[in-house]
This record gives sequence, structure tokens and C-alpha cells, in this order.
Amino acid sequence: MLDRLIRGVHVPTVGLGTFDLLGEECIRTVQAATEEGYRHFDTASKYGNEEQVGAGLAQSGLDREEFFITTKVWITDVGSSRIVDNVRHSLQRLGLDYVDLLLLHWPSPFFSVQESIESLSAAKTAGLTRQIGVSNFPPSMLVKALEFGDIFCNQVEFHPYLDQSALLRLAHQHEMLLTGYAPLAIGRVSEDPVLLKIGRHHRKTPAQIALRWLIDHPDVAVVPKTRSAPRLRENLDLWNFSLTEAETTSIAGLAQGLRIYDEEWVHDWEDNSRGSGPALRSATLS
Repeated sequence: MLDRLIRGVHVPTVGLGTFDLLGEECIRTVQAATEEGYRHFDTASKYGNEEQVGAGLAQSGLDREEFFITTKVWITDVGSSRIVDNVRHSLQRLGLDYVDLLLLHWPSPFFSVQESIESLSAAKTAGLTRQIGVSNFPPSMLVKALEFGDIFCNQVEFHPYLDQSALLRLAHQHEMLLTGYAPLAIGRVSEDPVLLKIGRHHRKTPAQIALRWLIDHPDVAVVPKTRSAPRLRENLDLWNFSLTEAETTSIAGLAQGLRIYDEEWVHDWEDNSRGSGPALRSATLS
């Protein structure tokens, strides 16, 4: 599987997102993914599955250095007085000495951007993570975050129905990784006529077409979620075909401002996507 090389760091281009994977199913899925060749895994303290993700990784028998592991700090836990302890608890659950990437899960309404980024930096200084980043930061907030720390990544919703051009430009400008979650728009791509037609031409599924389109963007990695062993294999089978310029343009034309994951405390996405599609509340402030 191809890697992204960002500031000398190798990041597997396709990883496994683990949101909503719990218990034994999570352990089995992570272990099966390692057998299929996955080396990039994405979790979060809020997901409630760090222990299971760690168990699945441990059962692989592979060396720690073979994996790129991301976890996330929740919006209430990023304060300077608590972050080190909170990240240590995540590491204990994962069974790891460090993660490769530590993200702030969402912009925090409780702590300033400056304190949030400086707290993440403190966790890095303590040796708990090799890189830090943010998630769900719109462009102006990302620019502000860059004033306060060495941001390696912004993880955001990214699929053919949501144009992320502004964030892609910033990622390229600052040599940052942009990780796309929900890359298949929670299954919507599977019934898209444009993707179906292109898929028939290449003998690929619409999901594979969407994933290939996403990772053809420079600086982009994706973390699709699946519970299915066949889909685990399918999501890695992206390297034996190429999209034409016309196909790439037609997929880009699907953008319609559809934002699936949204939170009320992100006041402005800066892309007119608010209310353009069904808003799926991914969390609450409680």
C-alpha cells in the first residue's frame, strides 16, 4: 500500500476508521484489517474503543513501528492542566507507549485555539505522540492554529459531495496531511450514477472509484470504516487502475455542499455547507 510522505513521515494512504466499532467486533475487525495489510488505524477517546483497537493490534503480532496510529482528545479534555494525564489514559487503553498522531477531535468551545494547540504540543514534548493535529477545523481556524504549534494534520469530512478545496490548498501550502473521514458519505457513493458508470468502465465499485479520486489529491489519506472483510479488501484494491482527467473532473462536479457530520459549536464552515444536507450529530456537549 502506498504511503504519503509528509515532512519525512510515512503515512499509509488508506487506513481504517473505527468510529462505532465496539467490543469483540472491533477487536476482530482491527485484527482482520492487519491481516489484509492495513497499517493505519484511527480511533478516539470519545469512541470508547481504544482498548479494543489496541487488543486487535496486539493480536496481529506485528511490531509497533509497522503501524501509524491516530487517536483524538475530546473537547473537554484538552486543557493544559489535564491533557497529559488524559493522553496517558488513552495510551494505557491502547497498550502503547505513544501514538503517531494526536488530534483535537473538534474545535473546543471550552478552550481557546491557543490553549488547545499548546496543550497538544505539551503532550508531544512529553513523548506521548510523535505528531499533533486538529480535526474539523475550517480554514480560518486552521490558519490561527498554525500560529501556536506545528500542526501535522487536519482530519475532516471529505467525499465527492463536499468540496474541501480551501483546506487542500492550506495542506499543500504548509506541507500538512489532510485525512478524510466518511470518504464514502456513509454509503451514498454506492448508488451514485456517475460513480457507477466510471466503475463499470474500470471494473471497480463506486466506493473504489470514490476512494481513488480522494487519494489522487496530493497530501490526502483516507480512513473509511467497515465491518466487512470483503470491504476491507476492496478498500485497499485501488492501485491497478487510474482515473482519466475527464473522470476526475466529473467526480469533482458532484460537490453539492453535503455535510454529514456537524456540530452546533462550529459556527461557520466557510463553505456554505451548513444545512445543505442531513446533519448527523456526531456528539454532544454533555
